Amino acid sequence: MLRRHWFLITYAAIIGLALAAPGVGRSGGLLHLDAAKSWLIAGIFLCAGATLPAQRLAASAGAWRAHLVVQATSFLVAPVVALGLALAGRHLGLSEAVCTGLIILGCLPTTIGSCVAITGLAGGNQGLALVNSVIGNLAGVVITPLLVLLGTGHHGAAPFGEVVIQLGTLAILPVIIAQVVRLRAAALLDAHRGLLGVLSGGLLLTLILMIFSDLAQRGLAHGAIPVLVAASVLHAATLAVAWLAAPLATAERRDRIAIAVAASHKTAALGIPLIGLLFAGSPDLALLILPVALFHVVQQVAGAVLAPAMQRWVERPCPSSATG
Repeated sequence: MLRRHWFLITYAAIIGLALAAPGVGRSGGLLHLDAAKSWLIAGIFLCAGATLPAQRLAASAGAWRAHLVVQATSFLVAPVVALGLALAGRHLGLSEAVCTGLIILGCLPTTIGSCVAITGLAGGNQGLALVNSVIGNLAGVVITPLLVLLGTGHHGAAPFGEVVIQLGTLAILPVIIAQVVRLRAAALLDAHRGLLGVLSGGLLLTLILMIFSDLAQRGLAHGAIPVLVAASVLHAATLAVAWLAAPLATAERRDRIAIAVAASHKTAALGIPLIGLLFAGSPDLALLILPVALFHVVQQVAGAVLAPAMQRWVERPCPSSATG
């Protein structure tokens, strides 16, 4: 049991450490994890690339129906749900800044890195998650500002060149390097697939320590129950829609998990800088960021909790094969 649930147990310990001693993992803190953030993300993609045969990556790149489900959930379903939550929040007395933050949250693409790592922990198709991470963040450079303009009236432009360079160096380049290594060491890498999975999970946990420590340091981890509920509803809604729509794109269980995870994630890496750009100098900046920050918590906790069950579902024989 400890072996199967190691990620969830360690995750709980990481949260406890971050909340009890945020100075250890916060940006500029004792461990200076912010200096290693880019390396941690690149390491997650390197591990994913090392375990994926080239033919599986090529097949994932061509799975256009799966990409359509992920991106439609991300850029159509999520913004509509977020807008509804913002309208409800206004009626319930949430501040205008928080409601605006909810709308921006709904317009963001999937995460860079963590959706790939969690898909792997859940036994899903990491290649499919990886491809959608790149597609979503490239599309989000154009689509997210347009959606934010429609939803809030605030106009801003995401730094296209910076996003392309970031995706190239943190996601695409590590995968290419790993694939080159696989040409000569595929058997060795496949023999140590479990170790690479643990390494990928460890890199993700280190990122989570930094993020939770920063939240605790800013005081965003307290007094935000209504926003946490709204973030949970948004995550559950997008996860459910993607899960139910996935069979329209594929019959493979591993692909269905990748679709659900990638479609239900939102990137704080683009969201927080975008809010800073749109609302520079605003006294409500912390409240605007709060939904994005808490959603990141929700999606990581949900991933840690659901991953073991999803992995068991993948490993369970299909009813047709059991009877046939």
